[in-house]
Amino acid sequence: MDMKTYEVDYVLDTMAIQGIKHFHPLYVSRHLSGNINLKKLIEYLLSQVGQKLRVYYELQCPNGHTDYSVSSLDDIELKLRDCSYCGEEYQPDPKEIWISFDFLSDYLDYVKKKTARKVSHFTKPKERQLTR
Repeated sequence: MDMKTYEVDYVLDTMAIQGIKHFHPLYVSRHLSGNINLKKLIEYLLSQVGQKLRVYYELQCPNGHTDYSVSSLDDIELKLRDCSYCGEEYQPDPKEIWISFDFLSDYLDYVKKKTARKVSHFTKPKERQLTR
């Protein structure tokens, strides 16, 4: 099934309204209908970096803890290190890098304003008094 970007945008808007600030693509895919190609979803989310999103690459230790994150794959050092969470010594594995995203503050402001406009648009207007 082809991924519909308007569905992804709707899920992102809903997440922003709900106050979700940090997320993984898998979380988004669970809220979309049908079988989603995760690679295409990630490509779409990456296309939104700088517009709606900020990207992070999270490195995990062998115990599954997120040790640290960087904003560029070029910033990953594949040298021996200690996990900041559990202290396990390990060498980062490129296969154990998770991609994650945060919403940009401008986008969060936009969604809040857009939601406020929708709410005010559907509120019952005050009755006007007729003047002669």
